[in-house]
Amino acid sequence: MSLMTKGLPTPSDAEWRAEQQRQSNLLQAILSFQPSGHARDWLAPQQHTEPLRPYQGHVRVLAAQVLGQIYPTLQSLLGDEPWPQIAQSFWQQYPPTQGPLHVWGQPFADWVSEQQVWRSWPFLSDMARLDWALHESLIAAKQSFDDLGLPLLHDANAHNLRLRLTPGLRVIKSPWPVVSIYLAHQTQNNEAFWQTAREMIQAGQGQCACICQGVVSDLPQAWGDWLAELSDASDSSNLISLGNLLDKYAAAVDFSAWMTAAVSKGWLWRIEKIDATD
Repeated sequence: MSLMTKGLPTPSDAEWRAEQQRQSNLLQAILSFQPSGHARDWLAPQQHTEPLRPYQGHVRVLAAQVLGQIYPTLQSLLGDEPWPQIAQSFWQQYPPTQGPLHVWGQPFADWVSEQQVWRSWPFLSDMARLDWALHESLIAAKQSFDDLGLPLLHDANAHNLRLRLTPGLRVIKSPWPVVSIYLAHQTQNNEAFWQTAREMIQAGQGQCACICQGVVSDLPQAWGDWLAELSDASDSSNLISLGNLLDKYAAAVDFSAWMTAAVSKGWLWRIEKIDATD
């Protein structure tokens, strides 16, 4: 039933635009945690902030919950008590730009590195990168290893082959023991992991992490370089042949051992010939 049949006047185009602008201003006031000038003009003088507080409280809780789900290691490191304020501060600088909130939060690692109050914990930003990579790996499309390409390793020239990694695989090379710190938050019997992390920090040693399908693995440096090169190639659509990789890493990477790990851990998606038209 239309508004006209109900005896109500139909708003003009100008009235619709004005109402949409009022709603937009109100939403901006809620999401920014402060009433904007336009929102204050719309609300009664005594109601500048009171009607917004329940909505802003909901947004504050939502921001803390969503950011905590994406960055659980950071929340554990920084503490549950300050986390809502941390999430609110980040939300104010980087509000969501898309409806699905699971894609919100990517700039958090850079934001963390800019906070002066955490300068004494320089590993926090890399832990945030690990958390984000883990989050991305969990929402990436799942691909099982295509073993139809295995015969190519025997039948084709390695320079005419390329390796394709599982979608969502990420490699983080850090000057900090990020894997040990992460694993220390995954078990109650974590003293061994904390001890390893403390010793590595004192020795100035870092770790290379591979994040794939929700699993974090500690890699030898050469394996990390190999995987990072493959990962970068996948993201940029550049062609890196298996032969070139073998030439570059022959002294550092046992290809047979790497292949066994790559298949068993789900790092490798497929082996394919390089098309001459690529």
